[in-house]
Amino acid sequence: MKSKLTTRTITSAMIAIMLSACNGDVLLDEEPSTEPNRVAIGFDNGYVDNAVSTRAATYQLNEYALTMGVWGWQEDETAVECQIFKNHKVEYNGTKWAYSPLRYWDSGSCYTFYAYAPHVSDQKGNAATVSLNESTGMISISDITLKGDNLHDMTPSTEQKKSFKTAANDVDWMVARTGQTAEGSTHTTVAFTMQHVLAKLNVRVKTSNVLSTDADIKEVTANSISIGNMAAEGSFKQQHYATQAATAVEQEWTTGDDKLTLSGSTDFTVTTKWQYMLESLVIPQAIPNAEIKFVYSFVFTDGRTEYYTYRISLAEVFNTITHFVSGNSYTISFTIAPDVIKFDAGTSSWIDIYNI
Repeated sequence: MKSKLTTRTITSAMIAIMLSACNGDVLLDEEPSTEPNRVAIGFDNGYVDNAVSTRAATYQLNEYALTMGVWGWQEDETAVECQIFKNHKVEYNGTKWAYSPLRYWDSGSCYTFYAYAPHVSDQKGNAATVSLNESTGMISISDITLKGDNLHDMTPSTEQKKSFKTAANDVDWMVARTGQTAEGSTHTTVAFTMQHVLAKLNVRVKTSNVLSTDADIKEVTANSISIGNMAAEGSFKQQHYATQAATAVEQEWTTGDDKLTLSGSTDFTVTTKWQYMLESLVIPQAIPNAEIKFVYSFVFTDGRTEYYTYRISLAEVFNTITHFVSGNSYTISFTIAPDVIKFDAGTSSWIDIYNI
C-alpha cells in the first residue's frame, strides 16, 4: 500500500489475526510460535465510537458485530511491499477475535491495516459490496438496501436496543475511518475504532400525567406508527477520517430511487414513562418530504374504544435539522394529552442514548 497513515491512539479491538512475513511461509498453527521474531499478530476487541463525538468510546465491537473485514500490507526492510490481508474475515469466538490461517509479525517490517464491520459475507437480506481504495485508505460500501427492520416492533420498551445483530435483514455497517500502522518489532495488538455509517431513527411515546388520572379512561393504547418516503437504498464512499456534519452527507452518500416506509404495529398500553415503539436504521439523506402517521386509542371505563390518527410531516418534527447524518441517533417523542398530542425531536450520539 503506497499511502501510509500515521499511527493513531488505539483505544481498543481484540482480534486474533496473526500474520507471517511476506517472504516467509504462512504458518497454519493455532498456537503462538515459539520461534524468535515469530509472534502472531493479534487484533483486540475494538470499540464503537460516534462519528460526531470526541469523547472516549465505551462499547466494544463485539456488542455490535461478530465479524469484521480486514485489509493489511507489510513492507520489509528493503521497502518491498506485499498484501497479507485482502478483505479477510475475522470472527469473535466468544472470548477473542480469530481468523485462519494465522500470520506472524516480522520484526524488520512495517504494517498497515484497514477494517470495517460486519464482514460482507454476513449480510442477510442485503447484497452490498465493500471495497478499499488502496491509494487513500478510504472504504466504500455500495448498494446498501434497507428493509425497515424495527427492533421494537414486538417488544416496546423503556430503553433503546443497542445492536442490530439480530435484525432479520438490515445491516448496521461500520468502518474504521482511520487505518492503523504498526512496527513488526513491537508485537503489539492492532485495534480499530469503528463508527456507524448509517443513522438511526427512533419513536417513543408516553401519556401526560393529566390523562393518566382521568377517571373515564381505562387505558391508552399505541396502535401503530408509520413514516413514509424514506430512501431505501444508497451507497457510501468514505471521504473523511473523522468528524461528520450535514454537508458531509452529500459528499459520502448517494441514494437510489426506491423508497421505504418505517412502521411499528404492536398494540401496547401507554404509560407515563417513555416507551420506544420504533427503532430502525436510516440511510443518511436530506430530511425527506415524509408523513408520520400515529394511530392510538382510548379505552373508556364504559367499554367504548375510540381511535385517533395523528399526522405530521417529518420536516416539521425536526424543524432546524436538515439531514440524517452518519453515526447519529434521532428520536421523535410523542406525548398523548387530553386535547392534542405534543411532540418533540432531537439528535444524540448513537452510543450515548441507552437508558434515557
